[in-house]
Amino acid sequence: KITRTQVRPAHHFSICSIPKSINLPIQQMRRSSVKDLEQKIDASISIYLICRRGNDSQLAARILLDRGFKNVCHIEGGLARWAAEIDHNFPIY
Repeated sequence: KITRTQVRPAHHFSICSIPKSINLPIQQMRRSSVKDLEQKIDASISIYLICRRGNDSQLAARILLDRGFKNVCHIEGGLARWAAEIDHNFPIY
């Protein structure tokens, strides 16, 4: 079981998102306490972070790891890579 977490701003998430993913913008993640993050992300399962190009998801992974989360990784290349390699119909903006 995994959690797909998109770290883009909410207005970007509303444009397009990967099915069954949640939105937790990196700016909100930076301000959240560990307790707040645990209420939004199930730390007992693998957490996959994604953003538009892969930069913010890498930073978000570091935030979670520094706060004690395990099984955290980011998707290199972000949604652009997702569209190129997995879903060729995924809208890129």
